[in-house]
Amino acid sequence: MKETAPSGILWSDRPILRWVKAIDWRRLLVFALGGLLLLLLMNMQASQMRERASIQAAALSQDNPFAPWAGKWSGSIQTSTPEGSIIAQVHATRVFGEWDGVSQLLIWDEARAGGPNVERRGTQEILGRQILRSVSGGVGGNETFVGRMEEGGTLTWTNDTEKFLTLIREWVDGSTYYVEGFSLQKGEKASIVYHSGRLRRENPPQTGK
Repeated sequence: MKETAPSGILWSDRPILRWVKAIDWRRLLVFALGGLLLLLLMNMQASQMRERASIQAAALSQDNPFAPWAGKWSGSIQTSTPEGSIIAQVHATRVFGEWDGVSQLLIWDEARAGGPNVERRGTQEILGRQILRSVSGGVGGNETFVGRMEEGGTLTWTNDTEKFLTLIREWVDGSTYYVEGFSLQKGEKASIVYHSGRLRRENPPQTGK
C-alpha cells in the first residue's frame, strides 16, 4: 500500500494566524481609544462653537447689547503678579455714552495714588458680526479689542499683538461692574499679570417714558 502525504496544513501554520499573533493588541487598543477621544473632543468643540455663535447672534440682534454698562461707574482696578503681589492700583471712572445703534462713546479716567489723572477715550461698536472696542491714551496707548458675548451677558475682550496678549472679561451684576483678566508678555522674557476690578454704578441711564 502506498503512503499518502497529508492533504492540509496545521491551523497554527496558517498566515492569517501568524499575522494575528504579530499584532500588538495593547497598542492597537490605545490607538483606538485615542481616536475615539479625539472624535469626542472635536464634537464637543464644534458644539461649543455653535453655542457661542448662537449666543453672539442673539446679542447682536438686540437693540443695544451694551445696555447693562450704560451710565457712569467708579471704583478701583488693580494689577497683580501670579503670586498676588499688587503691582499697580488705579481709581477708575468709566462712562459709557449713548448707543446710536452702531457705536457707543467711551470716556475713562484712571488715577494712581499721587499721580495725575489719565483720560482714555474710545468707542465700542458692532461691525457686521463683530464686536469691537478701540481705546486710546494712557499707558496702553492705542488698543483694539475684539469682543465676544458669552452666556449670562459676559463680554470677553481680546487684544492679541506681536508683543502682548490681553484677555479681559466684563460683566454687570446689579449695580456692580466686574473686570477680570490677564496680560501676557510674549517672547524670551515672557511674563503674565492679572487684572481685577470692581466698579459701582454712579448714575443709571435715564430711560424715556
